[in-house]
Amino acid sequence: MSKTLNIAVVGATGRVGSTFIEVLQERKFPINNIYFFASAKSAGKKIEFAGKEYEVEELTENSFDRDLDLALFFSRRFHK
Repeated sequence: MSKTLNIAVVGATGRVGSTFIEVLQERKFPINNIYFFASAKSAGKKIEFAGKEYEVEELTENSFDRDLDLALFFSRRFHK
């Protein structure tokens, strides 16, 4: 049996993040739980993933206070 992962996607509403989310769906990546994060401006937006609707959360210092196996970062916030 394959292990399923708990994943966080930071920058989920941006061009690269949303494209990567499509790839995760197309490749049927083994996901147990997925969490979508973005800026305050994008918080509350809806993302459909694997037939379910998710609400984008604002990225905060407490965003990763949950059981995660993998975090993917696609955010310009970290660019210099």
